Amino acid sequence: MLPNRINLFDQKTVLVMRKARKLQQLSKELSRNINYHVKSKVRKAKITDNPEDEATKYRQLFNLTEERQKKFKTPYEFLNYLRDILENFNIYLFQFSMPVEDARGFVFSDGEPNVIVINTKDSIEARIFSLMHEFAHILLGQSVIDLPDVTTTQKDDVEKWCNIFSSAFLLPKAIAKKEFDENKDTLTQKSTLKKMSNRYKVSKAMLLLNMFKLQYIQKDDYDAILGKYKELSKVKKQKEKKGGGIPSEIRCLSEVGNKFVSLVANNYDRKHITYTDALSYLSIKSRNFDKVLSKARK
Repeated sequence: MLPNRINLFDQKTVLVMRKARKLQQLSKELSRNINYHVKSKVRKAKITDNPEDEATKYRQLFNLTEERQKKFKTPYEFLNYLRDILENFNIYLFQFSMPVEDARGFVFSDGEPNVIVINTKDSIEARIFSLMHEFAHILLGQSVIDLPDVTTTQKDDVEKWCNIFSSAFLLPKAIAKKEFDENKDTLTQKSTLKKMSNRYKVSKAMLLLNMFKLQYIQKDDYDAILGKYKELSKVKKQKEKKGGGIPSEIRCLSEVGNKFVSLVANNYDRKHITYTDALSYLSIKSRNFDKVLSKARK
């Protein structure tokens, strides 16, 4: 929370939290109907564990090699890859819009299945960082509401642990050093930052922070360039607000994911729920039901 918003959430954020809790409970009930286990399949970590070592383990578990990460055509494709693996671990990812001033993401790990929610008002690269930050909270067995920002100096040990985990998962030091060494002469140029951001699907802010922490740039350069990109990001977000809507079936899958859609469809096929129930759970109209199911991959 921002200092002037202590214990006060926007109504839209509160509604998103309630919706996420409802979806968590529905997932549990629908899974029970078809004898599907909902317990998370990840091994818990401790705050005393090294977050970079944990990140390395999970890159291996996610089968995320450097080459695979570079082959994703877009950050959206990368996010969907991470989401599919998390769903296989029985961790649900939901995406909803809420004020960024309230939360960039939150996680409910106090019930089953574990649920991560990330904010669609964020850039896609920021969402990927938030996703892995919240996953780190699940590893630590915590339910929290976060404003994870790779550029913020965290005073809280847990938040610091989760930020290091997310950063090391998305851009391990060895890869970062190799990239920075290869582009040493043009490191902070716009074209170089864009190339590296596109290659690894991480934000320019995260790249700049890694350059600073690994002593490739000075603090003054870091602050100046980061400030410029934050201003550009604000302008970009204002332009994006003017854009049109997306088709209902794509919105549905983006919000609740393939696994939840398939869970609803499975229960409907086995007559555990009615057609009206299915539409209600997916927040869609009847004309979009078949479209949603055809696009779900599971």
